[in-house]
Amino acid sequence: MLFIRLHTGTQSVFINLFTQLEDSEKKQVDKHVVQGACLISPHIKENQAKGYEWCVETIKQSQYRDIAAQLDISKAVMLLRQSDFAGAARAFAVFEKSRSKIASQACNDLCFMYIYKKDFTRALK
Repeated sequence: MLFIRLHTGTQSVFINLFTQLEDSEKKQVDKHVVQGACLISPHIKENQAKGYEWCVETIKQSQYRDIAAQLDISKAVMLLRQSDFAGAARAFAVFEKSRSKIASQACNDLCFMYIYKKDFTRALK
């Protein structure tokens, strides 16, 4: 841990350092949970998509429910890699009406998928 002793500082400096450390650790935990789901999803169900679905549902019921959206994005990308465009479109479409950073990423990926398929009218939505 990092401790800084400031003679002229206030308590807010210590709180800020602690918050930065806490945020860094949370990002690392989130990354490990997503990586773990990516590793086990092909092996826990009959196919990788169903394995991802199980991971997402399980994580939604845990203390890490806030990263379930990241797993949904990972699932959609995995479906794209498997050339399952319909499944990827369904996975991305969940985020269309949401207003978050992850939703904008999903909408952007969905748009590029439609462009790749030369479906320009749907890409413009």
